[in-house]
Amino acid sequence: MRVKTIVTAAIITFFTANVYAQTSTARPVSTIKNDRQRIKQGVNSGELNRAEAARLKVQTAKLAKERREIRSDGVVTTEERKDYRQDKKQVSRRIYRQKHDRQTR
Repeated sequence: MRVKTIVTAAIITFFTANVYAQTSTARPVSTIKNDRQRIKQGVNSGELNRAEAARLKVQTAKLAKERREIRSDGVVTTEERKDYRQDKKQVSRRIYRQKHDRQTR
């Protein structure tokens, strides 16, 4: 009887864990808001100089504009989503590279 209860509990736990794993929604790694915060933190810590920060702010503004344009018609196609994600990753990489290029103010 005790073994039957333990096996039943293990099976229920297994299926419950699978359901929760499948229903979790993944958030984008880098949002525009997070990128702006990363730039601000880089300026405050001295990792970014003013010129680098200004360039990165312009790039994030362009990314925000692109996002607004894509969503303006109410339909986001797969191609638009793919292009936007690629641009977002590129901006995120640029922020990382500028913060770690050993230039200081």
